[in-house]
Amino acid sequence: MNKKVVKTLAAILAGATILSGCGNGLGGSGKMVTIKWYIPALLTGNGKDAVFAKVNEILAEKYNLQLDLVAIDSGNYDQKMQAINAAGEEYDLAYTAHWKNNYVANVTNDIFVELTEEDLKEYAPNTFELTGSAAWDATRVNGKIYAVPNWQMQTRATALIAPQEYLDLTGTDLAAIKDYDGITEYLRKLHAVKPQVNEIPGFWSQVITHHNMVEVYEERMPGVVDFTKEGKPVVFNQYESQDFADYVATRNSWIAEGLVVDQYIPDSKAGSKEFKTQAMTAHQWSPMVESTVESSSGYDHGASSFSEIIMTPSGVTAALTGISTTSKHPMEALKMIEIINSDPEIMNLIAYGIEGVDYDKVSDNQIKLREDKQYAGPALYAIGSMANAYLTETQSPTLIEDMQAHNNSAIASPLMGFNANLENVTLEVANCKSVVSEYLEMLDLGLYGPDKLAEFNQKLKTAGVDTIINELQKQIDEWYATK
Repeated sequence: MNKKVVKTLAAILAGATILSGCGNGLGGSGKMVTIKWYIPALLTGNGKDAVFAKVNEILAEKYNLQLDLVAIDSGNYDQKMQAINAAGEEYDLAYTAHWKNNYVANVTNDIFVELTEEDLKEYAPNTFELTGSAAWDATRVNGKIYAVPNWQMQTRATALIAPQEYLDLTGTDLAAIKDYDGITEYLRKLHAVKPQVNEIPGFWSQVITHHNMVEVYEERMPGVVDFTKEGKPVVFNQYESQDFADYVATRNSWIAEGLVVDQYIPDSKAGSKEFKTQAMTAHQWSPMVESTVESSSGYDHGASSFSEIIMTPSGVTAALTGISTTSKHPMEALKMIEIINSDPEIMNLIAYGIEGVDYDKVSDNQIKLREDKQYAGPALYAIGSMANAYLTETQSPTLIEDMQAHNNSAIASPLMGFNANLENVTLEVANCKSVVSEYLEMLDLGLYGPDKLAEFNQKLKTAGVDTIINELQKQIDEWYATK
């Protein structure tokens, strides 16, 4: 256990007062404690003060705690947290992830308290039970846990999605499509009856699981392993693989045959009007995929899995909460995580606001947000477990059970328990990001062919991709030797 926690627990145990009225076995100092918690979010609306007044009223009565939830705009979150940590500011909890407020870098810089399994079982039992052993392993850095996963979809799988109208029109069973030849056949049938429907967004990042690949450190960046291979994971550059070459050639052939328009560049701001002009797209497969697409697009669609389901380290470390080493109340901070993950009244207040003001119940576990709501809360992933929150009316009432089954059925990535440290290759990573930004979208859309693919890989070589691959393999070798 981290030395700071040992000292804090010792001080608490030395005191005469232990909280026992919380119903969850958590102890405390016996005095009211305010937990300062940083998250990337915007908390908006005139009703914000009323919501948190109610949150703190309940926290005080039930847990002898108060919450100071500090929301920082997501675009500024990294910079603000770096400044806060550099100044040694005292706070208790912070959102961290592989993509935001970098988890591994924070652990390396002694920003977060170490948590043993004994700590978690004793002081956050519901949270520990909800989070499976594979997910806990994904948080480990040098074999130790420094943050609590915010439970959500923690898996990777590919879903193919198409408007149901077009599937019916072509007599296509989406579930029967198992490869790119099947997609090509569907596109030809659709082109024969609706040639104006000729757009497909780039989806390499979505179909990478179809090719049995999982990224070692970041989506789109070179460096993957084959999750079906047994033994020590071997890192390779996916953009040099035959799979990627075949993908680019296939995308290029759709344009050459006239099945896909040759001037299509997706507009990220276009919104739902894009969907009905798309013949097909790919998405991350999950029990939420149908409600997500239908609510954002307003059309009926078909969706089918196109790959194995895999639990990845990045799927887990995409949303974590860490306890700061500057916290004077690490036990209460862990207690706050447990409350968020096990007390639905607190979770739903923070997430959705006040019933009758910001939302109305439509069933025991579903709500409808009011058009005149006075409060807009953070995304659930930023604060805790989705399993402890209401579902909206557009979501399936069995969504949480479906998500649990989905997570439990996943193949564990061979990298569970490994977290890459990129400090030795920061320059090479930055250089490769620049090259990826320059080439990948055009290759992904099929607008660049084999000649540009060769140019892309040569520029990655110049940018230092081999140095990154070698560094990742070295770290994996060292980690694997300890398993």
